[in-house]
Amino acid sequence: MADIQTYARKHTLKITSVLNTLDYFDLKNFAPSIKCKTNFAIGLLDKFAPPQTELAAYNLIDSAKNLYVYPNLGHEVDPVLGAINGRWVYENLRIYERVMSQTPLNGEAVSHPASKASSIHKVDEVELSEVPLSKDAIFKGKLAYNINLNNSYSTTQQGTLSYTISTTDDKFITNQSVAVSLPPKSSKKIQLDIPTQPVGFYK
Repeated sequence: MADIQTYARKHTLKITSVLNTLDYFDLKNFAPSIKCKTNFAIGLLDKFAPPQTELAAYNLIDSAKNLYVYPNLGHEVDPVLGAINGRWVYENLRIYERVMSQTPLNGEAVSHPASKASSIHKVDEVELSEVPLSKDAIFKGKLAYNINLNNSYSTTQQGTLSYTISTTDDKFITNQSVAVSLPPKSSKKIQLDIPTQPVGFYK
């Protein structure tokens, strides 16, 4: 939904008009065109994309496919699914072998015999947008996000992890930033404590 709202703002369109147009597009009509290996996930409490409509599309995919069912989730993504998809991309598309090993990414230095690069590199900015859409949820007290960061490179990676809270109509509430440094081939768990907010809808 956040992507649709962003599209509407970017093109100065009314969100209701965009949603009305999207009603003409049914995912199941495009599913038979999928010929590649596919990961498919559904939340059984999803009111925005009901599981029965998603399964109708899944059943029409005529290729190797995996289905992940989350009984207690609505229209949100389980963090574990990100790791599953990341591993799937790595193993099936061979991104590192085809691209990363030839073209450095995120500041990782190319090894040259005549020069020695610094062991610390600054990464490019990465944006993670998380928009809770479980409208029936009530949060009491402090809310916290646990984020697992992994450094698969052979050099230390440094950067900043930040979050911003705003209302659904883009009124700024608050933000916070945390400096992060990951040694080579390591991982770190970062907890972001979100301050308690009045009853309402936020992103």
